[in-house]
Amino acid sequence: MATKPLELQSLKWPFVGLAILLALCTGWAVYDEVFPRRPWKGYQREFFQLEESHLKADMARAQKRLEEPDAKGKREALRKELQEATAAISGNPKERHDYDEVVKADDEARVKEAEAKLYLGFDKSEQDAIYYKLREARHDEDAKAEQKLQKQYDEVQRKIDEKQRIYDAAIAHHQQTNKAREAFQARKDKAQAALAAMEKPVEDLKKKIETASGKWPQMEQYWVQDLRNSWGGPTVDRCQNCHMAINKGGYSAPWEVLEARKNKMSDADMKAQFALDPEVIDAYQAVHDKICEDLPPVPTAIPPGGLQPPAPPPPMDPASATDCRPRAAYQKWLERAEAYCGPGPRWLAKSKTVLKDAAGAVVALTEADYKGIARNPAADALREGDKARRPEDKVAQACTDKDTLGAFEEAAKADLFDVKPVFRTHPSRWMLLVQNHPPEQVGCTVCHGGEGMQTKGVEHKAFRHGEDDHYWNDPLTGEVEEM
Repeated sequence: MATKPLELQSLKWPFVGLAILLALCTGWAVYDEVFPRRPWKGYQREFFQLEESHLKADMARAQKRLEEPDAKGKREALRKELQEATAAISGNPKERHDYDEVVKADDEARVKEAEAKLYLGFDKSEQDAIYYKLREARHDEDAKAEQKLQKQYDEVQRKIDEKQRIYDAAIAHHQQTNKAREAFQARKDKAQAALAAMEKPVEDLKKKIETASGKWPQMEQYWVQDLRNSWGGPTVDRCQNCHMAINKGGYSAPWEVLEARKNKMSDADMKAQFALDPEVIDAYQAVHDKICEDLPPVPTAIPPGGLQPPAPPPPMDPASATDCRPRAAYQKWLERAEAYCGPGPRWLAKSKTVLKDAAGAVVALTEADYKGIARNPAADALREGDKARRPEDKVAQACTDKDTLGAFEEAAKADLFDVKPVFRTHPSRWMLLVQNHPPEQVGCTVCHGGEGMQTKGVEHKAFRHGEDDHYWNDPLTGEVEEM
């Protein structure tokens, strides 16, 4: 069978197939690069939305404060004063009559001052000329000419003294008229500045919202050359690409904010460190009072026999736990208690609940012992297998009494804290990060362990700080897991 010469054969279909294959590979590579391999971009977009929503809530509260009766009355008075002050300068002829008179008097005073200065200058110039001739006469020892010139000199000096007095009076009068003219502008500036000061918080928040709405994800990293990691290389931390608010005020856990208020931190320091409105802190306190039980304060002096920790509360009687909710609701109770109660007070979600499994049997939980070492959950799971299953995994529902359940439901309605753990501010940020350990100088992993360069999970899974990657060289410490 005869075949066409190679140069006459059509290769369009092989090339079409290769082109389609190349396009598919390119599309897959772009998708894999942008989405699965860049989960931090999703975190940043989510945080930008959170930041914008917080700023909008701050602006709504600021606008509400401006609408309060006292502030509203003061603002209306300032607007009226500004309007009247502006009309007195640039209004209709009747409104600016006084200002026009003052301007006219000031212009006349300025002209008279200039004239007095000019005439004084003429006499001084004439006196300089006479003095030159008088000096020449003295040099030539011409007594008659010297006497005549001295008389002329003294006569001109008397004129100068009189015109100096007139000039000084003109200067003083011009200063008075200028002051009267500036009083109109000062009145306007004062009203405008006072009004701008009242509206400044709202205007600043508008600018911040505009900035936040235009942000795009971008990779940042701390490159600490002089700090060597466990394998001897420079420390490179990219943690802040997901933990966006780690060194930013306004995203701290409520319990830390309430602890600072309890310790009587000043309002100025509270605003500087936590960047929260008083209304938000009051709402935090209301939720805390509903779901937390404060323990007695630690005595200032250690009693005889040493300081004893408070006794744990007795477990709740299952007979009194008549109202039950599913496991998901119980998880919400714990998350809210963790945010609002913190490490000090008791959590009603633990002390006032009875946990049950799917069959209705009571599940008893045990507190894990702290062993003082960092653990790698992935390695533990590989080593222990099914033995690693915890008792809390059996919980199907949580039961409590009516009063406690009502408190939980009221707390859920009043809860303003919507910050996920990944976006929360570092505990004790002001002392640890601002004053002592700036992240850009020491990074994050020097204290918390982990792989600072990692920004994605393994096998296209979610990034979980190496929990499912037992090849991590440095497992995270317990502090980060608690955060």
